[in-house]
Amino acid sequence: MPTALVSLDKLKDPYSGLGQFSLDLGRALVAAKAPDLDLIYLLPGSRRGLLEQGAVRLADTSPFKKESLRRLVRPLVPPPLRRLAAVDVWHAPHQDAKYLPFDPRVPVILTIHDLNFLREREPRELAGYVRSLQRKVDRATVVTTGSAFAAGEIERHLDLEGKPLHTIPHGLPAPASLPSRPAGMPEGPFLFAIGHVVPRKNFAVLVPFMKRLTDAHLVIAGRNTGSYARRMVSLAQDEGVADRIVTLGTVTADERQWLYQHCDAVVVPSLTEGFGLPVIEGMGEGKPVFMSRATSLPEVGGPLGFYWDSYEPDHMAEVFTQGMQAVQQDRSYGDKLRAHAARFSWAAAAKAYIELYLEIGNR
Repeated sequence: MPTALVSLDKLKDPYSGLGQFSLDLGRALVAAKAPDLDLIYLLPGSRRGLLEQGAVRLADTSPFKKESLRRLVRPLVPPPLRRLAAVDVWHAPHQDAKYLPFDPRVPVILTIHDLNFLREREPRELAGYVRSLQRKVDRATVVTTGSAFAAGEIERHLDLEGKPLHTIPHGLPAPASLPSRPAGMPEGPFLFAIGHVVPRKNFAVLVPFMKRLTDAHLVIAGRNTGSYARRMVSLAQDEGVADRIVTLGTVTADERQWLYQHCDAVVVPSLTEGFGLPVIEGMGEGKPVFMSRATSLPEVGGPLGFYWDSYEPDHMAEVFTQGMQAVQQDRSYGDKLRAHAARFSWAAAAKAYIELYLEIGNR
């Protein structure tokens, strides 16, 4: 029976995008109950309670296990002594992999979620980012990603050297058991956006857009402590809509569920995404989603999404108004959205990953 180690170190922040991905993946693999596979999860000791105890073996992260240190120590250890743990395959489920096997002979599955840095970084910085990621690709046996868009960028900008590249879409997270209204919520209808308030999320374009909507609030959930968030607050004050834009900061899974259930619509104006989880989360609650026609978002949103072709506020308001009218005229629209979101299944994703673990681990 092969043993697969899955590094869930991003559970350090379970409310971030990568933290949520790690939690959903970990739970889905447990639920799949593969009888011919031994699973080990590497995760922060403080997060053990997030996963079903006894379903898998758990190992704690530590600074001594990080690749930054192992890279220095590894050449000093004779190859026969490097295999410190009986692991047949190692899954690094994000490209910022800080933990890799000490034994360089252990096969690695590397998940690359996006190449967003291609659009976020200055040209002089790009070569360094590509080199860093290329070193991880060189170490990998197989590469996976969540969307066809991301797969295309990986093939264009990285040298896979003939290694397989699998597209395994993310799944729709399981609903929270006790949705709860967050503190600080305004009364009345609201639009909902979720994500850290950082430039690539592009939430600032929603400020002049909201100026053109007079009957709703905008609620944003996500870390909001950086300079971009402060500039957005200042812009809202200048535009005279600060009283209708609420930034909640980080919310729990129960609060996130409540927000999706009670909003009028979800807005995703991102400049760049590797997948776009809020799209299927919103659709999973039968809510219309208005999003950029950028990167992976049209792939995930499909024909039921509503798309902004520019960030000009009058255009955004027109698309929104027409979209909401279309939804109101079609009583089955919510059911169509739920059916679309249900196509993104964590059970299917777990099955695909388990097949890879077994294929590689049994070699």
